[in-house]
Amino acid sequence: VLKEAIRRLGFHTVLEVSLGADATAYHEAQELKQALSRGFQMTTSCCPAFVEMIEKHFPKLTPFVSGTASPMTMAARYLKREDPDALVAFIGPCVAKKLEIKKAQDTADYVLTFEELAAMFQAKKIDIASIEVQNEQDGSLPGKNFAVSGGVSSAVETALKEENFDQPFTCVKCNGAKECKKILMMMNAGRLKENLVEGMACEGGCVAGPGGVEPVRQVMRNRQKLLASADRRGIRENLEQLHDLTHIDARRRS
Repeated sequence: VLKEAIRRLGFHTVLEVSLGADATAYHEAQELKQALSRGFQMTTSCCPAFVEMIEKHFPKLTPFVSGTASPMTMAARYLKREDPDALVAFIGPCVAKKLEIKKAQDTADYVLTFEELAAMFQAKKIDIASIEVQNEQDGSLPGKNFAVSGGVSSAVETALKEENFDQPFTCVKCNGAKECKKILMMMNAGRLKENLVEGMACEGGCVAGPGGVEPVRQVMRNRQKLLASADRRGIRENLEQLHDLTHIDARRRS
């Protein structure tokens, strides 16, 4: 429904960023395997506010930040490979993405919050409730769950399981800026035992970003309905068979 509403605003192609999340999860899983083999720790890199916190306040930890591009960047590179002349706009509740597109290379051209999108719908008199179309699915379930606290590490774990990688590892999930700061202080002091650090600056995850228009509880209820109707495609299956993201540059570049 939301895809169709966005198309009515004049956008040509609308893609779920969960497809980009599948690519990020797959490549972060490969990074984690290397980190584990070398006895290193690793942090996720998809939350720009979390990465900014590390770069500004814990610069010693920057070598441990995942070098994989964010789901937004993965999706943008996929779209631009399909159409090199395309201008890509990321739409979501995250205001920190506006900073990310200024720092990152080869990513989305514009960032709109859901609040800004709602204003556009209102200006164009587009009533989402009146639109009746079948939901289209681009990402896997783990990719769709990327936007909630714990979703990134869970998707990485799923990607590893799909490869029958059975080496045990531990993960700490930082839910909100306060937890991020606490865990990074421990890591900086060498007192953190976990192998993987998932950092999300917003409590609850990206879905609770300040650019949203609905209460987080309502957002979560709506998400559960959509997830219940989604198929159970795998991450690797989605990247290699249902979509071709095998040759997308996965590096985080700034």
